[in-house]
Amino acid sequence: MGTEDPIRKGFGMRLKAARERQGLTQQFVADLFEVTKGTVSAWETGGGDPGVFRLRALAKLYQQSADALLWDDALSMESMRVAAMYDNLNDEKRKKFDLMVMSHFADALTDGEVEEKWKETPAGRELARNRTTPAPASKSAPAQGDRLAGGTSAFGDLDDAPQKTRKKG
Repeated sequence: MGTEDPIRKGFGMRLKAARERQGLTQQFVADLFEVTKGTVSAWETGGGDPGVFRLRALAKLYQQSADALLWDDALSMESMRVAAMYDNLNDEKRKKFDLMVMSHFADALTDGEVEEKWKETPAGRELARNRTTPAPASKSAPAQGDRLAGGTSAFGDLDDAPQKTRKKG
């Protein structure tokens, strides 16, 4: 049943990721909610859902909003806190905040500048010395998946993260 449904599967994946971020086991969650570990597994694979009241409790346990668990494009709790603080600013402080944010984006580095600065870091120099594959002729920065000595990734935990770099506008 549910694993073919991309909405259920996505919901389950977000549940699992939130649980793991908190360092909790499926068994711990199962014991807390008085269900089996298999039931928690079903929630996390799209084969079942916890129901609205358990969802509220799971969100609290995982320190996430229920929206963040339900929707892949929902704001994080931290983003909602920042938005709430912004909403409470008076007009003068909002203008200052807006100018600060806009100046940050105006001063942001281009992709090429990020690549050049990265080469100056210890990890960038280490990769250049210990490259396991020849560098592609068209790139000045290492490709995802390049490994440092000892097999660690040059990008650390960023290998699986979406790569976004701000551009000067």
